Amino acid sequence: MTSRPQPRRAPRRTKVRQVRPESLLLLGLIPAWAACAKEISHPDDPALPWATERVTAPNVEYVVFSSAKVRSDVSFHIFLPDAYADQPTRRFPVVYWLHGSGGGSGGIVPVSTHFRSAMEQGKMPEAIVVFPNGLPHGMWCDSKDGKQPVESMLIHDLVPFVDTSYRTVTTRAGRIVEGFSMGGYGAGRLGFKYPNVFGGFSMLGAGPLQLDFSQVSPGNQSIQPVIFRDVYGGDMAYFEYQSPWRMAERYGGALPDPTPKRVVVGKLEYVYPVNVAFSDHLTALGIPHQFRAFDGVDHNVMAYFNAMGDSNWVFYNAVFRGATGG
Repeated sequence: MTSRPQPRRAPRRTKVRQVRPESLLLLGLIPAWAACAKEISHPDDPALPWATERVTAPNVEYVVFSSAKVRSDVSFHIFLPDAYADQPTRRFPVVYWLHGSGGGSGGIVPVSTHFRSAMEQGKMPEAIVVFPNGLPHGMWCDSKDGKQPVESMLIHDLVPFVDTSYRTVTTRAGRIVEGFSMGGYGAGRLGFKYPNVFGGFSMLGAGPLQLDFSQVSPGNQSIQPVIFRDVYGGDMAYFEYQSPWRMAERYGGALPDPTPKRVVVGKLEYVYPVNVAFSDHLTALGIPHQFRAFDGVDHNVMAYFNAMGDSNWVFYNAVFRGATGG
């Protein structure tokens, strides 16, 4: 397959910009929440990799912008469909793809290629895909000590920046938040907490979903205590409060209709049992959702996509139907 040339706007995109606070009002975020966020000090921490290395892939741009919440430059990658350059007045829905632990640079090429192929074949609407930088182990939430404001950066800085810098559909019907592993955890908690921002959310191989973070997964025995200290302040109550399990209890009953949501897990996953329990919890709360579990699938995002096949694209079409007129 011959790749079309990338839209040549990267030099302008890579300029550092300061997001204007007034733009946050466009998202309809809860003023009380924003007021609380202002009380937290977010000192710069040069050890945190807020700017990652550039990844090269067809139609993918590397962007650095100025985040008010982080008080530093933050990078992200963004995939633009071919039609973005071909149709200069058209607006596009956006998928926010949240990476797993360890950093997401390695997944940008296969994931963006997978989305691009589906768009070219007409399996899903042409859409922008944003790959935020959630730090290697940022858990897609604000750390208790305020030094890692990953959630605030994404919601209050990155989404407004993307909406003002690119031709996006700026309603909730034009945004999906989706992620794998740690990113699935983040997609669940952010999807429940910010239904005015995201019209649907997708949790793939999500973890941790348990309410006791002392339950250490075999592959994370060395890093999990560090995450517990650096993100959750060694406070189990704070960890539990941030959990998608508790987010569902607090916000699930007030989600607008429709808000398509799905929980997908491989049966070879360590997190398989707790994903089943989480789905049962949503059912008990009366929260409609799709649950899918696949035999022979372990902790590999492309294995998830391959297992779902063409049925995967039903979710994106359902969310973006109101944004594309379908």
